[in-house]
Amino acid sequence: MGTSQRHNPSVKGEPNWGKSSTSFSAAIKNLINLETLEDDMNNDDENQNDDNQTPEKQRERRTLEKKQRRYNRSYHRNVRNAVKRLIKSSGGTRTVASGSSRALGRAGLAVLYNVFDTFTEISSKGLAGWLSDKGIKLDHITWEDLKDILFDVCSEEVVGLDETAANQALRDLLENMSELMNGTDNVEEALNQFLDSRLAIEQIERFIGSYIFAHLYQNFEEKLEKKYDRDTITNNLMPQIKDTIIDDVKSGVNDHRAIDVDLTGEEGHRFIQNEFNDIITNLMEDED
Repeated sequence: MGTSQRHNPSVKGEPNWGKSSTSFSAAIKNLINLETLEDDMNNDDENQNDDNQTPEKQRERRTLEKKQRRYNRSYHRNVRNAVKRLIKSSGGTRTVASGSSRALGRAGLAVLYNVFDTFTEISSKGLAGWLSDKGIKLDHITWEDLKDILFDVCSEEVVGLDETAANQALRDLLENMSELMNGTDNVEEALNQFLDSRLAIEQIERFIGSYIFAHLYQNFEEKLEKKYDRDTITNNLMPQIKDTIIDDVKSGVNDHRAIDVDLTGEEGHRFIQNEFNDIITNLMEDED
């Protein structure tokens, strides 16, 4: 996900950009502290048995558990603050939620529109017909091949960090869709399932969570690599933060599901815009 580009806040001199960086760094420190503490607690468990659970040991254990809860609360608070301040530095809730901000929002919505327009077209023409229009024969096309084709069609040309983040979220979406292939050899059937409202809404939520995470990560990647090795960043710290942001997105829109909505055409675009608006607004609630 690396990039040599740099983020330019949409509002000149916007102080929230630095605050987002501080919160993101603090969240990482919280994670590292949690992992160290959990290792200590696991080692303590292995070295103890019922016979040596003295009152002193029990007090020590309660102290460790209290510290664990404190680190965990601090971690979640700092992740949320990093997201909130990223949104603020990109123009604020209304600008980002409406897709008007070139710093964050516009490319994400554009890619989501591309995905649903493309899948609607495939549903209408059939996969063979859709590929034929592009000069491609369906014969021997695997899901891996199709993922590359779909990415080329749905992605945005990269002119800045917003497009880079949206395209990364698109890659994640297509990778997550691989689960639809389980139990079926019919790729077209699986693609059509995507337009099922319940499944599509889940994917919209995951996409937006991945998109916001990609913004945070790519903007602070160089700073992170000066402190931690790439394996620790890529395989440990970042996946946990990404899952936290996606969970925050999902938990904020549980009352906003429209299972029977037609996700194709203009109605689909309106729903995606409203869903994006709701998610950004909910992420900004209960600000510190």
